Amino acid sequence: MSEKLRKSGIDVIGDIPWETHFCQFYQTKEDLMDTLIPYFRAGLENNEFCLWVTAQVLGAEEAKEALRKAVPDLDVYLERKQIEITPYTHRYVNEDVFDSEKVLNGWIKKLDQALTSGYEGLRLAGNIVSWLEQKYWDHSADHEKKADANIAKPQIISLCSYFLDMCSPADIIETAFAHQFALIKKKGKWELIENFGRKDITDRKQPNEAFRQSEQCIRLKLETIPSPAWEVASPELAEIVNIEIIKPFINDFYKLTHLAIGLRDLKDNVLVGAGFQEICAKFHRVHPETCKHCIESVAEQSRDILPGEYKLYKCKNNMWDILTPITVSNQHVGNIIAGQFIFDDEPLDYELFRSQARKYGFNEEKYIAALEKVPRLSREAVDKGMSISMAFANMISQLSYSNIKLAQSLAERDNLLETLLKSEEKYRNIVETANEGILLMNAETIVTYANKRTAEMLGYNLEEIIGRSLSDFVSEKSKNSAKLHLEKRMQGTSGSYELKLIHKDGSTLWTLINAKQFFDKDGKFMGCLNMIIDITERKKAEEKIKTLADAVESSNDAIVTESLDGIITSWNMGAEQIYGYSAEDILGKDVSIFEPASLKGEIKQLIDKIKQGEQVKLYETLRQKKDGTLINVSVTLSPVFNASGELVAISAITRDITKRVKAEEALAKVEDARKKEIHHRIKNNLQVISSLLDLQAEKLSYKKTIPTSEIIEAFRESQNRVISMALIHEELYKGQGTDKVNFSTYIQKLAVNLFQTYSLRSKNIRLLMDLEENAFVNMDTAVPLGIIVNELVSNSLKHAFTENQEGEILIRLCREENKKETHRSLFSLTISDNGRGIPVNLEIESLETLGLQLVSTLVDQLDGEIEIKREQGTEFRIRFNIAEGIKS
Repeated sequence: MSEKLRKSGIDVIGDIPWETHFCQFYQTKEDLMDTLIPYFRAGLENNEFCLWVTAQVLGAEEAKEALRKAVPDLDVYLERKQIEITPYTHRYVNEDVFDSEKVLNGWIKKLDQALTSGYEGLRLAGNIVSWLEQKYWDHSADHEKKADANIAKPQIISLCSYFLDMCSPADIIETAFAHQFALIKKKGKWELIENFGRKDITDRKQPNEAFRQSEQCIRLKLETIPSPAWEVASPELAEIVNIEIIKPFINDFYKLTHLAIGLRDLKDNVLVGAGFQEICAKFHRVHPETCKHCIESVAEQSRDILPGEYKLYKCKNNMWDILTPITVSNQHVGNIIAGQFIFDDEPLDYELFRSQARKYGFNEEKYIAALEKVPRLSREAVDKGMSISMAFANMISQLSYSNIKLAQSLAERDNLLETLLKSEEKYRNIVETANEGILLMNAETIVTYANKRTAEMLGYNLEEIIGRSLSDFVSEKSKNSAKLHLEKRMQGTSGSYELKLIHKDGSTLWTLINAKQFFDKDGKFMGCLNMIIDITERKKAEEKIKTLADAVESSNDAIVTESLDGIITSWNMGAEQIYGYSAEDILGKDVSIFEPASLKGEIKQLIDKIKQGEQVKLYETLRQKKDGTLINVSVTLSPVFNASGELVAISAITRDITKRVKAEEALAKVEDARKKEIHHRIKNNLQVISSLLDLQAEKLSYKKTIPTSEIIEAFRESQNRVISMALIHEELYKGQGTDKVNFSTYIQKLAVNLFQTYSLRSKNIRLLMDLEENAFVNMDTAVPLGIIVNELVSNSLKHAFTENQEGEILIRLCREENKKETHRSLFSLTISDNGRGIPVNLEIESLETLGLQLVSTLVDQLDGEIEIKREQGTEFRIRFNIAEGIKS
């Protein structure tokens, strides 16, 4: 090694020899410039070739301008190619793979070129993997070992930069020990942490001091992890919500409910949203005053709202909106805002919106066109949508709280690692009181140590855990996964993974395992340290969100998304069931594939309506399935807007209504048959009326002269007979499709009508009725019985009482016998009065009155019998059998 020291340019380091390989841990762009600018200025001034591989946080051009401020003649150095400044991606990544060999070979090649060009050596700095994906860390560890071996050559100085927030405590330890020393910024000052296990390059620090600073290196990272106090601070919604998990549900919610929805933090930032209306995106949110209205409306409505509630309100721009709070640890951290709609039962006040357009200088026609696109929703649909939204808000709150608790657990875990470095005694005290499980196992996966928290999680005491294989506590479905992760540990790869464990009572719990492997000095695998966090509640919350998303996917309706050109872009299970196409069959196809030959072009016309801002709801038509079958469907098309309010796609919800259409056709046939039956009955009743009129005319034809009063009376009798039949039809109509008449109800109406007809004669006569309930008879029986009642009651009103005489007329209907085996009943119908009565020597068959002749004829028609009693007035008792049916 050359004995000549080189100026590092970094005050805390001072002069260093060739072959120096050190690192720094940074958090900001300013941290990088603090060290790298003086580092490369010293190299240029000392005739060294400089290679600067930049980080994402500090790009190549920005790095060049920063160096120019410190080195005014930088362009001279650039022109003679003494320094190269290049992006990290050009040096370290080869076809998305971290290429260690490429990096090391490049350094050696650059050193040879530098020496050939007359420079004294190579000074380089690289942001090795700090901004690369986590998958490159394993490659990085191997790379540093190789780099350390290669740096042990004359004329090379190397500085490796690491982004602190991407380093776990184990990463920091491993990285620090792979370099001669490390730079750490603490309380605004850079400190040098030497690797006391390697040769002291300056002999300036004692081993115990080096060990102290090494501890500080580890502690620095741990201090950046959120502590339990975070829970009582004011967490930002964006920091505690996984937007990628939330986004599919937001989109499915909008497709299902047509309610625009967004997740907003308390600073009015939209973290994720779907369905925002053009009137809000292009007008209300653009103008300063209307934008202020939006923000004020949300602020006012979010005051004093409790978790599990929502507020429906009309914002100051006259759009209906709904707000549901998101709370974490009793703190209000954001809101679910849904709305931008108008209720379908309220009139649309165009003049109000036109006045708004004029007031704020909007293009009036474009503003009204945007208003036309605003969804018109029913209150029922809004209520259902908000039920889902409140459940969704609750799940976000639970999941966010779980994430905070998980962060706290991780912070406690890393604090525990720091403590482990201090002393065995303190280690045991803290480990035993840790909030996460800690478990050690040997190379044969036998548990050699477990803390109390591990025992609590699994439901065993420590004696039941120690000495058993870890696989005894792993669920059957997770054993293969556990085996694969163990193989990675044996290969030297650390990592975190989720594993389902079995509680002593047989229940399962989800855990997050953070495992660190141990090797002896010969590289033999000795076992693992496992940090165990119970994430069961978090998994349950994630499962609830997934269940809601699955509910949309498993809808019986076909829910399809189409591009504006009619290309199918999404396809749910309901669509597969209705049309017979799988998603693989149909995605990317034109929607016209569903059109029957007779309806070609119909779907394009419907899509054009949506593009023009029109609505297509419950449009009934025909569609063709994969097998060629035609089905009846009801189609609703809805516009899909992006976050800017631009129409980007169309959502189609299709319901198979084939069964309903067939049922309607069957009902139409039944109704047609019913109409024919009604016509038949009307025809028969008209024939009865005609016969009654013929009898009345025949009676009058035998008389040479007929007084006017007798003619009027004849017409009145005929009128009453027709009314009695009309009342039967009225009762039949009230039967709502049955062919049975409630005869008791009918008699009541008929008697009242007769008393009104003979009001002068009946003013002193009382009507008494004793009627059997639920006496249902068919039309053919009801008509003759009705005429009998009409004739006998009319006869009593006309002839039983003298003028101004008081009296009573009684109508009694009772079921005397019910023969259930034949479904026939024996009824008796009694009509009596306490008037002057019929003479004893008169027989009903010999009476000349048409009414009593009709009674006799109709009783025979019913195959009944009539009995007359003449004591204290007149009593007619008619017995008859009928096939009775109860109204259904």
